[in-house]
Amino acid sequence: IIQWIIKSAKNKTFIKVPVLGKLIKLYNLSMFSRVLALAYSAGVPITSAYILSTKVVENIFVKNKIQKCAPMLSSGTSLSVTIEKTGLFEPPMISEIESGEMSGNIDEMLLEISDDVDEHLNTVVIACVKALEPVLIVIAGIFVLIYALIIMGPIYLGNLFHFSF
Repeated sequence: IIQWIIKSAKNKTFIKVPVLGKLIKLYNLSMFSRVLALAYSAGVPITSAYILSTKVVENIFVKNKIQKCAPMLSSGTSLSVTIEKTGLFEPPMISEIESGEMSGNIDEMLLEISDDVDEHLNTVVIACVKALEPVLIVIAGIFVLIYALIIMGPIYLGNLFHFSF
């Protein structure tokens, strides 16, 4: 129980970190919507597919928010309203699910949401890596400078104080 409490607190803290939290949330929502789409398209009833899909969510904070809304779906509330109540999905995602419900293509819309989120995540990760490259080069340069000073420093200092007669 203590490990679960620590893990839950850690997950909630990670979600609140500005950029990292959004990435973690989007990754978990992408996994959830992809599994929900695949299970529903395979013929699993939407309530069972919803519950099954929560099992792939790794972040406990996100998982708890999604699981809390499962009874709404069981009582007959639409998927779009249920997902909106989680407070995790953004309005464009909810609109896509609503249009999927109206057209009867919920699984296609969920896969489209998952693909869009995956594409967005790739773009953000690439941008973060490109932003970190100059910082890493400067840090590597500092380590090389320190290493050079440690190796070469005694040689130059030894020649500076060496007197020949």
